[in-house]
Amino acid sequence: MISVRTRTVQQGFHDNSHYDQNTRHLKARKHTLDDEERGNIPVISKLADKISKKPKSQEEVFKLFTKMQLVNEKANLFENPQFLKWTSAVTKGYKDSQAADMAIALTLAGQRGGVSYVKKIEENPYKLLLSKMRARDSDDIVATYIWSAKRDVLGSTIAQKVEDVLLDSWMPQSADEVFKLLKLNTGGSNLFNYPRLSSWVSYVTKLEGKQADEQMYTVLRAAYGDDELATILAASKQFALGDVAKRLEEVQHKVGLIEGKTAQRFFTNLKLNTQGDKLFESPALHSWVDYVTNTSTKAIAGKLEQAQMTDWLRNEKSADDVFKLLKLDDDVDNLLTNPLLSNWVAYVEKLNKNSYTMLLGKLKTSKLTATDDKLVEMIMYAKKDASTSVIAGKLEAAQLEKWLSEKQTAADVFKLLKLNEEGGHLLWKQRVRAWVAYVTKLDPHKSDDIILSVLKPHYSDEQLAQMLSLGLGHNDEIAAQWTKAVLKKWLSENKSAGDVFDFVLKRHRVHVLATRDLDTWVSYVTMLDKVDPYKTMSSVLKRRFDTETVSNMLDNAETVGSTKVLAEKLREALG
Repeated sequence: MISVRTRTVQQGFHDNSHYDQNTRHLKARKHTLDDEERGNIPVISKLADKISKKPKSQEEVFKLFTKMQLVNEKANLFENPQFLKWTSAVTKGYKDSQAADMAIALTLAGQRGGVSYVKKIEENPYKLLLSKMRARDSDDIVATYIWSAKRDVLGSTIAQKVEDVLLDSWMPQSADEVFKLLKLNTGGSNLFNYPRLSSWVSYVTKLEGKQADEQMYTVLRAAYGDDELATILAASKQFALGDVAKRLEEVQHKVGLIEGKTAQRFFTNLKLNTQGDKLFESPALHSWVDYVTNTSTKAIAGKLEQAQMTDWLRNEKSADDVFKLLKLDDDVDNLLTNPLLSNWVAYVEKLNKNSYTMLLGKLKTSKLTATDDKLVEMIMYAKKDASTSVIAGKLEAAQLEKWLSEKQTAADVFKLLKLNEEGGHLLWKQRVRAWVAYVTKLDPHKSDDIILSVLKPHYSDEQLAQMLSLGLGHNDEIAAQWTKAVLKKWLSENKSAGDVFDFVLKRHRVHVLATRDLDTWVSYVTMLDKVDPYKTMSSVLKRRFDTETVSNMLDNAETVGSTKVLAEKLREALG
């Protein structure tokens, strides 16, 4: 039920002087129950019998109201603690919440007016309640009461119904007229902390429907102007009605795009050009970043005021100083996706320093990227994301140059990246791509030989074949490149068709003709025997399986499109 707690309202909001002046109406003034009011009691009781069909319940409601000394509290029942207890008791006494609301409305309306008011209860008891509230206070104060009551579980139902009547009473006034009626044009930077703003939002929503946000923005823009409104919205998203501020800021961005407002102009609207070194402490900066992002401009750094960069240079700010000013050190784990990172990179370039080499050092301060293997794995994943691919590519290049300057060998970097610990799942790791790039950079003409020489101590021929097989679907390009190199290596070592069968296919047993590894063996035998490779393959199968098993394997292979021709040629070679 309605339970407006003015202390809570005053503590939770910092309204202007109009609100403070009106709080004098909230002080209780005691009155005695006059003869007219006593005469109303039986009339109201009869009316309650007619409406609620629970005459005893209505009578008990009024008796409890009197017993709790609420009858004499005419100035403002809603701040009296006894009122909350009374509404709670009535709610518990009625099974039907609407009946409870009606009983409360009848009691409040009847004891606060003459006989002439009683008939109005039949039409709408909440309309009568509103009229009595308006007799004491202006609409801006009434709206404040309603907002607080809606936040109270017990008061929300009646408060909503009273607000519905209030909104209807404003019809058909415009959004701008009601804005001024509620004295919201004096709110300034504290506007979204005003409780009564909630009723205005509800009214405009009722009036304009889906276009409500656009209409509210139009009114606010006319009242405060572009610059002040931009600052108000940017600073109000943590206020009591911050969700409304956020929606209106989105409208502001859309309007700005339609009007062709540049990032620089919006930067000035938000007065960010006056912030100096405190720029990145301003809540308005987030609004500007959102706006720039919405214009599909990814290089946010290029949109910063040139004066800011010049100021940093004039004050001899170091790369570390600006890194902290931008608060990039607050979330190093997500550094590559931070839209302000480009600002720092642009500034470091003005210092004629290698920003990406410095950035590698910054990333090493995160536990997630503290070692080369973790750092490079993250960089390689970032290369696959369109939003971070460019900067990640430059970071990779910087890392390769760093290893070169340290004279790291291919084997050194293999261990630095902990690739020697990955076994058969080596090609599942994205950082293996950085290692291949480094080896290619070391010697582009002999990269395959170097790679195989590094892998040899860690993999037998069979393990190497299995690792390449497992790599398909993860690093297909590298798997294909290495497979060709391995086949050439085996050929140079005079490995037989049977040897390579054991390396590649033996573990598949009777399913050798159904596995994707079959292609690797077929490719090798074709390289080995250029005259009659099918005869060589059939000979290997005969030595590994009995005649019936080979026949069944060929039968199955002939039913599959990808192996049908091979199976037929092998059967022919078998005779």
